[in-house]
Amino acid sequence: MFEVEVRRTGYTSPRKLGLKRHRGPTEIKLPRNAKTPKEIVDILISAGLNSNILWIEYSRGCFDRHCMELLIKQAGMSPESILPLPDRCGTVLQDLMLCLPGLASYKLGRIAPLMNTENPNLQRLHFSDADAAVLSDVLNLWVFKYGGSETV
Repeated sequence: MFEVEVRRTGYTSPRKLGLKRHRGPTEIKLPRNAKTPKEIVDILISAGLNSNILWIEYSRGCFDRHCMELLIKQAGMSPESILPLPDRCGTVLQDLMLCLPGLASYKLGRIAPLMNTENPNLQRLHFSDADAAVLSDVLNLWVFKYGGSETV
């Protein structure tokens, strides 16, 4: 089911078809309270998602942006009018790997406690709100506290 939806929205390359392994329900039946792609995108737009933002994510190769692109297409909207261009998208993982060589794992759940063991969102990783809060905390500590910059 999900692979058919992925192909229908225009994703045919093996790299982008990799999204099907990570996104979408494991069962055909969705929970009754599940939001539609359109409802999700509308909520994100009302929260400030637009093409002028700077998109920062933890994963490699802008995986999260590709998932969002797919969701927007499923909602019947144009990703180009909602998402920032790829050159306004950045990933953090490679920078951390360069600056912290030799760690056994660079998963966000392993890096974040090194910087702030008290972050309450660490208990809820892999939920989008908790992941975003932990990434924001890591970036604020990395750039502003340890990097010596001033907070904005």
